[in-house]
Amino acid sequence: MKRAGNAILRHGRLSLHIVPVLVWLAALACVVQLFNLQSQRFEVLGIAQGRTRQVQATVTGRLVNVNVELFEEVQAGQVLATLDTLTETEHLQPEIEAEKAVYEAEIQRLEAEVNSAHDLFTLQAAQRRTELSDRYLELSMEVQKAHRVVLELKAMLEPDRIMLAELELKVKSFMAQNSIEQDNAAVYNYKMLQLQYDALAKKIEENDKLLAKSQQDLRKAEEQREAFAKQQPPDASLDRTLEPIRRAIVVQQKRIAELLVKREPVVLRAPFAGLVSEIVHRAGEVILPGDAVLTISENKPREIAAWVSESQANVIQKDMRVRLVKNSEPPQIAYSQVVYLGPNVELVPQRLWDSPDTPKWGRRMLIGVHPDLKLLPGEIVGIRQL
Repeated sequence: MKRAGNAILRHGRLSLHIVPVLVWLAALACVVQLFNLQSQRFEVLGIAQGRTRQVQATVTGRLVNVNVELFEEVQAGQVLATLDTLTETEHLQPEIEAEKAVYEAEIQRLEAEVNSAHDLFTLQAAQRRTELSDRYLELSMEVQKAHRVVLELKAMLEPDRIMLAELELKVKSFMAQNSIEQDNAAVYNYKMLQLQYDALAKKIEENDKLLAKSQQDLRKAEEQREAFAKQQPPDASLDRTLEPIRRAIVVQQKRIAELLVKREPVVLRAPFAGLVSEIVHRAGEVILPGDAVLTISENKPREIAAWVSESQANVIQKDMRVRLVKNSEPPQIAYSQVVYLGPNVELVPQRLWDSPDTPKWGRRMLIGVHPDLKLLPGEIVGIRQL
């Protein structure tokens, strides 16, 4: 009986020694588990960022004006700058002369066609001796002659308008680069440019009046011919003969229209609402296709870019909830989620390196900006996994 009691006593004492050990091991396991969970959570810094876009020229030309100032707020679609496709006068002159020569050659060809048709139908009229053919021929000749006058005036006006625009730019450029109050030579050069401009402007004004009258005469001649045609159908052979001339006139009109299209200025517009963060070129400068004229940046960030270390690259997931903290007084705190995960590990921006001499790598993620968080593009934001 005594032996049994001693055994029970020894067993109880052993149990009392084992229980603390088991409790200690359980606590140790909990601490290890908590440590593992904590190590799996990430806490990094991110950079608030918005869209930035360079507004580039699409053609070779000169900037007529830049309508905005540095750091000015703009709206989507707002006109930022106007680009004239004209270059310097000395470079344009050969093109102007070539275009004018084409128009003159076309006009001469039309005159030859008109004369040929006139001779042909004069002969036919003499043979038929009909008043109908003679009258319709006369009206048709008047229409063709009126067309020729209109084309001649347009062929003269378009090169003159180009020259006038160039002279205007030269006058403005001369005034901006020279002081005419103290320099007699500058005064003389300015007066010469102004005289050339005034003379050409007067010539264009007079030709515009002539063109308006000639177009009115053309409409009147066409109306008379149409009215006569309704009274008595013309000889079908006349229409067939005049058809090449009419087509040639259409071709000439299209060429003049193409010249007008070439002279239309190119307008550069804002791709989205934001601020003018950089102006690369100013009015008066000649630029090439692809040259950046200015840069537009969003004034409110759209997202926060952050990079987690390689050891935690597999921890993050899309739509994971995170806590955002802006280091301000008082600190701003908001909640958001991961909207994009980079496909690979990449070099982190130097601004986020722990040491300037030690490159840092990580997996990039983008986090949406909460509307309650007041941020500027480029600000640093603390990010912590929830």
